[in-house]
Amino acid sequence: MTTKRVPKKPEERRVWIKGQLELVGSSFATIAREQKPEVSRQAVRKALDKPSRRMELAIAEKIGLPPEDIWPERYRA
Repeated sequence: MTTKRVPKKPEERRVWIKGQLELVGSSFATIAREQKPEVSRQAVRKALDKPSRRMELAIAEKIGLPPEDIWPERYRA
């Protein structure tokens, strides 16, 4: 089971995301390999700091939350 309370501070959120991925047995490298076409793990990791809808969706799917809950500042109306 994952902890669904997402930190608001970006630096804390990065650590939280990595931890959540570990809890579900995943990683940036795993997500990268699962993409079609395959991308680098750095491309997945960059989504922590820069918007990338495709990578945000992949990370969020693994964690079990919508990307809007993880990065609310990117999805404000």
